[in-house]
Amino acid sequence: MSSAIEPKHYTEMKISPLEYIEANGNEFTWSIANVIKYVSRYKRKNGLEDLKKARWYLNHEIENLEKSIAENSISEFARRIHEKNI
Repeated sequence: MSSAIEPKHYTEMKISPLEYIEANGNEFTWSIANVIKYVSRYKRKNGLEDLKKARWYLNHEIENLEKSIAENSISEFARRIHEKNI
């Protein structure tokens, strides 16, 4: 049975993206959860458009991770300089 809440492009799967995401607790960020959703449904719903959406969310996650790494590197560098000056 398909409805607006449980559409066919999810109910035809052995496990829905929502079930998979929830079963893994806090493993996924919002962006990665959206990647899972769009990649899971692309053949059944919007094809290339869904893959492009997944790519956008993946790029967003990568940018956030790169920013976090850069900020942590700067903080670590500052900490080391501070330790040398003590």
